[in-house]
Amino acid sequence: MIDYNHLLNQVGVKLQLPENKYNELKKNYNALTEYIDNNHILSDSNGEMYVQGSFAIDTAILPLKGNDVDVDMVTRFDTLWIPGMQVQPFYDKLYDVFKEGRYSNLVEEHKSVIRINYSNDYHFDIMPVLKKDNEKDYKRIKGVHIDENQKKWVDRAPKLYKEWYDNKAIANLSYKPFYLLDNKLNLRDMAVENLPQPNYYEDKPPLTRAIQFIKRARDKFFFGVCDYVPQSIVLTTMISNLYEGEHKIDELLKKICINFYDLAAKKEEFVVYNPVNATEEFTEKWKNEKNYYTNFFKFAYWFYYKVLNLLSTDNKNHFKRHLEDLLGTTTTNQLINNEIYLGSFWNNYYWKNNKYLVQDQLIEDMYELDLRFPVQISNEIISKENTYNRNHRRYLSRIYKNSFILHNYSLKFTVDLSSVTGLYNIFWKVRNIVENPSNYNQIRGKIEIGSVEKTENSSFNGNHFVECYIVQKNKVVAMDRIEVPIRN
Repeated sequence: MIDYNHLLNQVGVKLQLPENKYNELKKNYNALTEYIDNNHILSDSNGEMYVQGSFAIDTAILPLKGNDVDVDMVTRFDTLWIPGMQVQPFYDKLYDVFKEGRYSNLVEEHKSVIRINYSNDYHFDIMPVLKKDNEKDYKRIKGVHIDENQKKWVDRAPKLYKEWYDNKAIANLSYKPFYLLDNKLNLRDMAVENLPQPNYYEDKPPLTRAIQFIKRARDKFFFGVCDYVPQSIVLTTMISNLYEGEHKIDELLKKICINFYDLAAKKEEFVVYNPVNATEEFTEKWKNEKNYYTNFFKFAYWFYYKVLNLLSTDNKNHFKRHLEDLLGTTTTNQLINNEIYLGSFWNNYYWKNNKYLVQDQLIEDMYELDLRFPVQISNEIISKENTYNRNHRRYLSRIYKNSFILHNYSLKFTVDLSSVTGLYNIFWKVRNIVENPSNYNQIRGKIEIGSVEKTENSSFNGNHFVECYIVQKNKVVAMDRIEVPIRN
């Protein structure tokens, strides 16, 4: 059998920031913090600087070509927030420090942060914050938020979020990741934390690995799109809330893509709250800008289709195609050209020599993918004695105490198209994942036009699947998939 978990981990290695890039970021981060600390306008003994976001929780990835590495920073003034206090004076004070110094050609005002742009595909976003109260560690702060083009102070707690995420990610691990070690550095006046050193990929928790995979897939799907892209903090929080200690990334990705699909299929707005600050909605912007929901739903449908096909195919050409669509051509080629896989993975007997796989078709080779409607396949399992109705479209086969469908059953598949509007054509694909070489000549995978129902028989062992596609105006606007695991 193909070890998809092992393959995904090899792919994950290619998503990490190279050591030379991290060292460059660290050098410029240290220069920035020292510059701020040495400036008499900002420098004081009780201020603080540290990173938040992906670098704080170790989910940063190597970006696609043309995208930037984004390092989010916090600069806390030694000022206690009081109601009615204005944001702009503090924002301007931080901006002027850079505008009047050696960063004058790199600095820009960017929404709620001060951005320092570098020509080497990365930037630092620095948010000015205040103390919310006089607690000792200042884990709850007041940060800048843009509301109707006006800056205002809102509750923030990036350190508490990091603690929450770390507890989620390492709950079932026997080691302490490197980035959880003491990270504080004291410069002349302000307390400054180092730029966290990323873990080696093999030391990253499964949750972190899955988030990195999904962030890259998100970036690939929305490449070239600037507006209404689901934010990393939203995806990270959603995925972390789903995590229940899974150790294998392939199992975790399947769980996530199914959950995303089910959420999208409801076509309802949802809210993602900050788990350490119930007053903060990470999806607050989505309520007024509905395209965030529209884009998330489209991404969820696409991600579901791509991940489930990637993690079930025994066709090496299709595996490569799905991986390229999810992560990009460069990352995929780095894996395929790896000498290890030239000798073990791509030369696997089944993948290399099975001439019958030419029958296996991909719908995206026939029509453009534009998934925007939810549809659902249900199934009846019929024997001479009984009929079993299975309405859960992805986890078929709970017959008696068995975990699989037995041989010689009739399988009737029906697709619910109540959500689809307009004229359309229905296509079906029945794909046999063959385990016994004697059944190679029975491999199927041809995409054929059909109706709302399709009947098959359970003939031989394998983790098979059936997919249904809805096509309008030469675009696939909806699809669903049902697993059909058969054992005698």
